[in-house]
Amino acid sequence: DEGSDIEAGGLFEDPPDFYPPSPPPTTEHYTMKDGSDITLHLVGHSPLEAHTLWNGAVIISQYFEEHPEEVKDKTVLEIGAAAGLPSLVAAVLGAKRVVVTDFPDPDIVDVMWKNIHGCPMLAVDREEDRNIVADGYVWGAKKEPLLAHLGEQKEGEEGFDILILADLL
Repeated sequence: DEGSDIEAGGLFEDPPDFYPPSPPPTTEHYTMKDGSDITLHLVGHSPLEAHTLWNGAVIISQYFEEHPEEVKDKTVLEIGAAAGLPSLVAAVLGAKRVVVTDFPDPDIVDVMWKNIHGCPMLAVDREEDRNIVADGYVWGAKKEPLLAHLGEQKEGEEGFDILILADLL
């Protein structure tokens, strides 16, 4: 029976130019108030929006520079960080420990580490002396892996002092 076969006629196929091309990896620069330059590497193709330096990250970074006491000697967690600009600024300003996270996509995590290692104000001889680490994290997952980055905490000091959600706005 000819009428029983339904042909979609290409209805469920995307036209060749339907999706925009994946952007290539790029860099952005952030100049701190003291003139220091932070080069931020951004991923190209991303399953999320990690290929963009969002205004929220810049504004929070500027706020930290205007109020360094907000992060100095504090523990800081950034979720959905992409390039991690606010985390880098917090670490430069003397945060006790900074944990910068985003979705555990290998390219995103690699870029966060590249930005940490490429920041001249954070250069240390030994990795264990660095006050900032990057890690992949899925929202809602167990918090223990993040807390482990803080090491031993004193009684009454459970968790992070500052939570940054700049790229989630």
